[in-house]
Amino acid sequence: MKTGILLVSHSNLANGMKTATEFVAGEQKHFYAIGLDSSGIETFKKNLLLTLKQLENEVTNLIIICDIPSGSPGANALVLANETSLPTKVISGMNLALILELVLMRELKELDTLVADAINSAIASISILNLEDERENEDDCF
Repeated sequence: MKTGILLVSHSNLANGMKTATEFVAGEQKHFYAIGLDSSGIETFKKNLLLTLKQLENEVTNLIIICDIPSGSPGANALVLANETSLPTKVISGMNLALILELVLMRELKELDTLVADAINSAIASISILNLEDERENEDDCF
């Protein structure tokens, strides 16, 4: 099973997340990023459609990760993904923990399990760090 991953966002967030992911996990196949920028929604949709067509020839299923629910990038990705033959999951709430879990585990898990586990990892990664504890231990960081 080959799982493709497509990041979509406003501006450069998707591209930045792709860069950060590959910094940590190395270069990835079947991993794309498209941002809605000042060139407009029609250009975004054109790039999205081209990428989806390419992925149809490369992978057996697809995960699309968008930055916010009901935003233009995610909403358009959902509509256009419904026109492909790929089994697709669309996840909102892009963050690095989520993407890393998906990238690193995508060939080891079934699609539904992969998505559920990745969402749980992303949720678990959100926390409040205690600044006072960090200040006491700041000498340990260098």
